[in-house]
Amino acid sequence: MAATVVKGSPVEAAVLTRLLELRDSNGEVSAADVRTAAAALGKSERTVWRMVKRGYVRKERQRWLPDETVADLMHRNRGCVALVRAEMVKDKCAPPVSVRTMQRTVAARYDQHQLANMRGGYQAMAATLPVQRRDITGRNQEWAIDHTILPVFVLTADGSWCKPWMTTVLDAGTRMVLSVTISPNDITLEDVVENVALAAEGFTTEDGIFVGGKPDAIMSDRGGDLVTEAMTTQLVALGIQRRFTEAYTPHQNGRIERWHGTIKREVCPRLPGYDRSDMTARDPRKAAKPLIDPRMLMPIETLQHLVLEEIAAYNFERGHSALPAGCTPYEAWVTDPTDVEKVDPAAIRAAMTQSKRVKVTRGQVRWDNRHYDLPHGAATIATPFAQTWREILANKYVIIRYLPTRPEFVEIETEQGQHVGRALWTELLTADDAAKTLGHRKKAVQGARTSMEDRAKSEARSVQAMAARAAEIAEVEHDDETVDFGPRHDHKPVKKRPETAKAAAKKAQAKKRRDTTTAAVSEVVLAKTGTDDLGF
Repeated sequence: MAATVVKGSPVEAAVLTRLLELRDSNGEVSAADVRTAAAALGKSERTVWRMVKRGYVRKERQRWLPDETVADLMHRNRGCVALVRAEMVKDKCAPPVSVRTMQRTVAARYDQHQLANMRGGYQAMAATLPVQRRDITGRNQEWAIDHTILPVFVLTADGSWCKPWMTTVLDAGTRMVLSVTISPNDITLEDVVENVALAAEGFTTEDGIFVGGKPDAIMSDRGGDLVTEAMTTQLVALGIQRRFTEAYTPHQNGRIERWHGTIKREVCPRLPGYDRSDMTARDPRKAAKPLIDPRMLMPIETLQHLVLEEIAAYNFERGHSALPAGCTPYEAWVTDPTDVEKVDPAAIRAAMTQSKRVKVTRGQVRWDNRHYDLPHGAATIATPFAQTWREILANKYVIIRYLPTRPEFVEIETEQGQHVGRALWTELLTADDAAKTLGHRKKAVQGARTSMEDRAKSEARSVQAMAARAAEIAEVEHDDETVDFGPRHDHKPVKKRPETAKAAAKKAQAKKRRDTTTAAVSEVVLAKTGTDDLGF
């Protein structure tokens, strides 16, 4: 039986032909003959036995590799291998492999940046690069802003516990932390605006150096509160550029991510209530819980004080490896010759709000189906008679400025740009309540102040909060020792609502009815039994 050789070497064909002749004449092939053939071909005996069994030499496998034509077709079809093969079949030049084999080969032949270039062009390829180098060395050349959840449970003012949010504004050139917010609630647009305004307001150190001013640009991710009109077009109108990172690329804003990592690595792990898991409270069924008694958690004011202490050390005492000669951020700020442009923080706050032109009717303006009362004070412009703003602006158009997340008030301006004041939502808050709410929210926003007086005040607030919490825990434990309430369970404390006048009146009426009924029954019992004892 002759060997059928397809693309085999002449030596292999000759050896296999001789072995097949021996098998036909002798009825079998001896092991000695196979051993000799394997040594001559440089193959294993097992391979030679397979060749004899098949009766032919297996052809060499030809691997398909993409060439320049395939690369051109990949660019024209936006990286779709199936469309490339379909086009090659139409041109009658398709490779003898399947689509899946072509996909595997293309994935192995080209790296992710080349494939991204084929699918989306240069912009898509640039988005896949590990780092886009941005040379930022001057102060106020670019600020970075971002949010993060701190992995530590704290107690809030209402007695509940949560993981707080932290928002930071950092100067990218000098690594100077300019402002920070630690809030138990989700970050709103007002918090972002207040952070930027506070960073622009700045502060003066004990050496007389001003830190702050107006930045040339602000870098952030594409979070919902960071792509609003207030954080985009309004900042651009002030001459501040807006820059954004690509989706799922936090390393492009790596300077502020490194600061967040410093807080999470060096401050949070040594605090009570530190959460070692990476779960966030998105789904209450999967949310992490404190490993200790929630009553032993520290107040959020204490965490704010500790973060301020870390900011002071980070800015003024700790050398930074990314700065020249490992200097501190404050030293880098002082030695930077770039001019600092000061700006009015009130102008920043006003400019970072949305605006609308409305008409004043009966001393009120209407926005989003809500009515807002104009301020009652006297006008701040010269008039022939002492008039109030309500009298001057009656039936005239004004400009209202508002934050979508704060519907309880709007700022009023004349069409000439004269600030009138704050108009309050008539159905929600009084003036005192509005002022109290605004002060409570601003209290959570802390600037990177460095004076000993500010740090002492922060520490005093922290100590007072911890002392109040300790007294509350001691009172609860004393009550538990004197009264047996059965098995204890750890629940979130429920805040008792104050008794309303209507509820008090109803309770008094019920007590009066019970007393009347008891008196009537007592008289009947006394008449029939001779005693008024109702103990039966």
